[in-house]
Amino acid sequence: MNTMNNLIDINSLDKKWQMEWEKEKVYEADPKIGKKETKKGKKESADTEKKKTENAEQNKKYITAAFPYPNSPQHIGHARTYTTTDIYARYWRLRGYNVLFPMAFHVTGTPILAMARRIAEKDEEVLGVFEQIYGIDRATAAKLTEPNALVMHFSREIEEGMKEIGYSIDWRRKFYSFDKKFNRFIEWQFAKLKEQKLIVQGEHAIPWCPKDGNAVGAHDTKGDMDPEIKDFIWVKFRLKGSDLILMTGTTRPDALLGQSNLWIDPHGKYKIVQVKNEKWVVGEATIGKIRDQCDPNAKIIGEISAKELIGKWVKGPIVNYELYILPAGFIDSSVGSGLVYSALEDPVDLYELRKTQADANLVKQYNLDQSVVAKLKPISIINVEGMGQDLGDSIGKEFGITSADQKEKLEEAKGELNRRVFRKGIMNKSCGKYSGMSVPNCQELIKKDLIKSKDAVMFWEIDNKPIYCRCGTQIIIKLLNDQWFIDYGNEEWKQKARECIATMSIIPEKNRADYLYTAGWLREKACARAAGLGTKLPFDKSKMIEALSDSTIYMAFYTIAHLLEGVGD
Repeated sequence: MNTMNNLIDINSLDKKWQMEWEKEKVYEADPKIGKKETKKGKKESADTEKKKTENAEQNKKYITAAFPYPNSPQHIGHARTYTTTDIYARYWRLRGYNVLFPMAFHVTGTPILAMARRIAEKDEEVLGVFEQIYGIDRATAAKLTEPNALVMHFSREIEEGMKEIGYSIDWRRKFYSFDKKFNRFIEWQFAKLKEQKLIVQGEHAIPWCPKDGNAVGAHDTKGDMDPEIKDFIWVKFRLKGSDLILMTGTTRPDALLGQSNLWIDPHGKYKIVQVKNEKWVVGEATIGKIRDQCDPNAKIIGEISAKELIGKWVKGPIVNYELYILPAGFIDSSVGSGLVYSALEDPVDLYELRKTQADANLVKQYNLDQSVVAKLKPISIINVEGMGQDLGDSIGKEFGITSADQKEKLEEAKGELNRRVFRKGIMNKSCGKYSGMSVPNCQELIKKDLIKSKDAVMFWEIDNKPIYCRCGTQIIIKLLNDQWFIDYGNEEWKQKARECIATMSIIPEKNRADYLYTAGWLREKACARAAGLGTKLPFDKSKMIEALSDSTIYMAFYTIAHLLEGVGD
């Protein structure tokens, strides 16, 4: 017997049943209403109808997964995400539930625009990927220079793939996030948020692509990297006998209460920059940052070497004594402002100072005052339960550090100390009006005090840089004065989120703490872009709603999407 003749033609069988399921609409989910048929009185008929309706409504499940972004073909990540969702949907159908499992396509933002532009520009990197990985020949690619054409090409491929796999999706509810009917839904959402004062306009630091002239988020970057913004406060230290101001960047303004000296990169290139009516001394690489975030008219008016500053005295805010300027190998003039003030509770600072104090040749090389250097020591300002008064020394001993050359261990120890200080640190009695405060609260109050007294300026950095826009340009931080943002920092809103999280079924349970943590730290998020596909802000038509801000309640739209054909056209 020929075994091959007995083999089942799986492909034909699959196609046959796919067509049968589509014909019978087995995956189309509609509300189930109890029938009115009964041989008894009207009152019982109404009761029966109500009971059947309640039972039908109780036995239902609405299941969604993140809708795909069609700027590339279907890949293994799609297969994993939607297969697990489909298994869950089929499980509940087998339990007798009326299950709605819909699908749509997220096309908002700039990634599709960027890719269409690169195809139009005949970018070899993109065309090579299309040809060698996606299997799209150059003639076909040449037809995909319009964003809509690109969306339709890939979304059609993804949808066909999902159908071939056999996902039990109700395709009647399909929509694209640039559809006019969805635009109207998002306009309604944003009008409601603004009405509740959860969308506000003001000065905001945002990730920015200088080439595109547009704010960016994770969807706009290569590798879908979300730029993480970290604020730095640049503190002013005035050079004794001069009108120059040395700017020092820090993420720990609380440490100003224990400032001991100023560190400078001995090999760094420093510029004198006219910023409004002041003369700042900063690292050479910072001028662009100053123009983007502080003064667009800032200009370089001179330069000064590190040797000219080492051994001089400066006066900073909060304390009533002057600081001595020392060289340090761990300072990089291209990072932050290019200068750093020292608080010797930091183990990196402490061990660098000990190295300097023990190095007679270095003291002589930079013509330092040995008596001044020898007297420098940590100033205790923070109490942390379970640690001694000298936090830098305590954490150094805990990590077995003996030298400033143990750089990896020092950074590890510094990170651990910062975590403990932030979680458990209390400002001690030497801290004046800040004594008794937690470190986070002290940091915020010192920031406000320094900004109010004009002794510091806020700056921002991308903490996980370098990150690149899809156009290939490195992302920077830009301060916009008229930026719209969603106020996720609103405490009343946060509390509602916490209450919601508390009632959710979350697997694994340990993730609940992560959700609560995120709800705690979330703050304002820019929600508008100068360009992109999607929906325009209903109250500022010059701006587009950004790619993730229009995707927070889209799941609700599935419930009515199939009923809105022609709406908004």
